[in-house]
Formats: sequence, structure tokens, C-alpha cells
Amino acid sequence: MSGKYIVLEGPQGVGKSTIAGMVVHELERLGKPVRLMHEPDGKADATTKEIRRLTQDPHYPMNTRTEVLLYNAARSQSLEAVRSARDDGEIVVVDRSYLTTLAVQFYGRGDIDDYAKLNDIIAFAVGDMWPDLTIVLDCSVAILQERQKQRAEQERFDNLDPATLERIRAGYLWEAKQREMPIVYATGRVDEVFQEVWRHVAVALELNNEASSEPVAVRDVLAKRPLARAQKTAVPSATDDASAYEVPQNLPDDLQCDYCDGMDRMLAAARSLEQTLASALALGGATDADAAHDARLAARQLLPLAAAPVDVRKLAVRKGQRLSMRELDAVLPRGFADETRPVTLTNVSPRNELDILPRLLYEALDLPLNEVKVAVEKLPYEVKTRIFSEYLDQLRESTAVDIVRYEWELLLPLTELLELPATVRDTIRIQAATPRYGYAMPPEVETAGLTDEFDAIFDQSLELHSMLQAAGFDDEAMFATLLGHKQRWILETTYAELQALQGIEAWGTFVGILAEQHPILSERL
Repeated sequence: MSGKYIVLEGPQGVGKSTIAGMVVHELERLGKPVRLMHEPDGKADATTKEIRRLTQDPHYPMNTRTEVLLYNAARSQSLEAVRSARDDGEIVVVDRSYLTTLAVQFYGRGDIDDYAKLNDIIAFAVGDMWPDLTIVLDCSVAILQERQKQRAEQERFDNLDPATLERIRAGYLWEAKQREMPIVYATGRVDEVFQEVWRHVAVALELNNEASSEPVAVRDVLAKRPLARAQKTAVPSATDDASAYEVPQNLPDDLQCDYCDGMDRMLAAARSLEQTLASALALGGATDADAAHDARLAARQLLPLAAAPVDVRKLAVRKGQRLSMRELDAVLPRGFADETRPVTLTNVSPRNELDILPRLLYEALDLPLNEVKVAVEKLPYEVKTRIFSEYLDQLRESTAVDIVRYEWELLLPLTELLELPATVRDTIRIQAATPRYGYAMPPEVETAGLTDEFDAIFDQSLELHSMLQAAGFDDEAMFATLLGHKQRWILETTYAELQALQGIEAWGTFVGILAEQHPILSERL
């Protein structure tokens, strides 16, 4: 099947993003290549993102003609991403398109008289990228106003008076009828609205034989959806738009806009900080290309400011590998830990390292294990420790130490988790991502005098996380967590597996704690 371009339209708060996400999920369930986008799509490229920042920020005054030109500039730019995906055979489902310009700027504002000129501007921006299907969602102004009151942050088109909203709604309906676009009244249950939208999508894509015939409850649809796709890189830069953040599609339309705007502002600040730190790191003020490149790479590694991968069962790790959780129950409960030390040894077996001495000697002596145990019990402590040390040095390939196991409770940044080798990943239990445990300040940031800028970015993340939680979206709030935030996780290792942890920054803490519990074994790590 060739690619298609499908648009969901309607006033702010009508539920476009929610329904679009459900359409995408149903297409994924049917095995169709599909992509979800928004207009203006702040993730399409840097140009679209900057235009979107201007149009969404109420602090930038602009007249209606300026709005029309900016929105259509962003539309022209982001449609190239739609074209590319469609030409690759994907079904592109887009939240909003040109109809919004007509409904809001022409009908709603009412201060542009030249309807033909406005359509010419739209046609110039769209080119040959007209949607294959546009579905208009509609509901009463009273419902739209109630939903807009729940928005945590205000945008340019929030708090419009009822008369303006009525004109915008009427504009959508008039244009839809003139252009023979299907209209779906979004006044029933979400699953009912979805079924009506899906009926039009299935016809347009010739999927009638594949479509579900039975109604599906929205809770069942959302329960099957993954929270987020895994990040493409282990520690993405804040300048990497493709991996900067994921959008939780089951948020209400207005709250999703608040989320995207908050993430855009936060990551714009992160990009600025990365550039400033790179300048500070350039050795001796060197300006040659190699030195500048090295400084940018160093700054990128020091600033874990990209959004964290939040599906804890599928955390991305280095070289494209994934953290594999055996069961969903492996996730720790949401309650906060009483202990705030970065590394705590919560369980060890055996507690006395000399308890493995009989097994160690058994491998070297031609005696039954029980006889070896009886003989060892009669030895003085000093003799036991000496023999234990000597035999550990002689029998480096001994399997006796395989019975030694440790359980650690950790409170470390997610970047530390991403450093763990594959040999120890399957035993990890991690708490849902949260900014509540704080974050670590890189000493290089302090040296460069950029602590305020660094703190401000994490403050924005906490504010965004709190906003989503306050609206009742606890799972979706995890999307606002940054890789630099500390997380609580429990790790089970054998003595041999401890060797594989040497690459992480907390290695010294592991060894120090182990020296108190198993001093002889710790010396040989």
C-alpha cells in the first residue's frame, strides 16, 4: 500500500491528539507503517521549531497577517517531513493542517477580508501536499471553554471569548462542508468518537476487511500502547532534535500542547548551555576547528539534559542494546526511598567471606567437602584469613566465589544505569522515572560558573513533571525526567559480575562498601 497523508482537524480542546494517537495505535496493530505528527511540528527540523516557538508564545505580539504568514511558513517547512514519510510508504497521521488557518485567522479573527488571497497563501505553502483525508472533529463551545480552563499554561489562542470560539467552530464546519470533509461530533465517549473516525480512515485506506468490527474501550486501547519509544542514542545531545524527547500521545489536546511547549523551552535552554560550556572548555581559548569540535563533544557528554527514556523495561543503552526486564513486576513501587546514599549494600550472602573457604580448599584437596569444613572450623581466625588470601591468589579461576551474591540499592543518575554491562542488566529493578531525587552537578559546570543555568533547566523539568502529575497523568509525567536526574534502582550481582562495573563513576563507592563487608575479596577486584 502506498503512503497516505491523513489530517485530524478541529478547535483547540476538541480531542484531536487523543484520537490521532488511537488511530496510529490501531494502524500499528494492523502492522501498517505509520507516523504521528503535529502542525506546526516542532520536531520536524530546527526552522519549524523556532517558528513554532514564536507562534505559541503569547509574549510575542503579532497581527493576524503575521500569524498567517508564520503558520504557513512552518507548514511549508514541516510538510517536507510529511512528504518524505509518505513517499517511503508510511501513513502519516497529522494533528492540524491548513484548515486551522482559515478557521482561526479568517473566521475567528475577522480582520482579514481577502478570502481569496488567504487561500492563495495557503496553496503556495502547501504546494502539492494536500491531505488524502481530512476529518473535522466538532463539539460545543461550552466544552471547549471548560477544557481550556484546565490548561496549566496559556498560549496565544487560550481564553478567547465565546463569540470568537463560536466563529472558529462555525468556520471549521463551513469549510468542511464546502470541501466535502467528514465531520465527527466529539461529544460522546472517546472510544465512540474513535470508532466513527476509524470508519472514515478504514475506507480511505481500503482497510474495511482488516478493521475491528467490535467497539473497543479507550482504557483498553491506551493500556496496549507503549509509553514511549526508546531513545536512539544512549546519551543524546540536547541539540539532537530526533532524540530530544517523546510526546505521550494519550494526553488531552490542550495538555499535550503545554507539554510540548515546556519541553521546547527546556531543551532550547539546554542547547544554549551546551554551547556556552563548549566555549568554556576550549583549551586556552583555542579557536581551530578540531579544538572546537572536541569542546562540543566534551560539553555534550557532561550535560545529561536530554529527556530520559521512560519505559523502564526498554531503556536504551550503548551500542543499540536494550535493558531487558523479565516482568513488569520488576519495576519498583513509586514510594520514595528512606535512604539517600548513592550506593547501599542491602543484602549479602554469605555475610562472612571466610564461609567460602571450605569450598575454595575443596577444589584443591582430594577430600570430601564435609571433612574440609570440619578441618577449617578448627583453624584460628588468623590462619583462616592467611589461607584464604593465598588460595584466592593461586586459584584465580575458582568457582567457589560464584556463590557470593550482593544486592545493592542505588540512587544514581540514569546515565549511570546506561553504563551497566549486559551481564548484570537482567537483575535490575528500577523505580518509575522521577525528578524528585534531584540531580548531580558536573564539577566542570561549576568551574565554568554555569550552575544557575544548569539548575534552571532541572527546575523547569520538575515544574513540567508536577504539572502533569497534578492533572492526574502520573505515568506521562515520567516523560519530563532528564537523564541527569537521580533514580532509585536495585541491582543484584555476583562477586565476579562486580568486575564488570568498573567503568561506572560509582565504582569507588562499590569497592569502599565491599571493603567493610568482604575485605579480602575487595582487595582483588
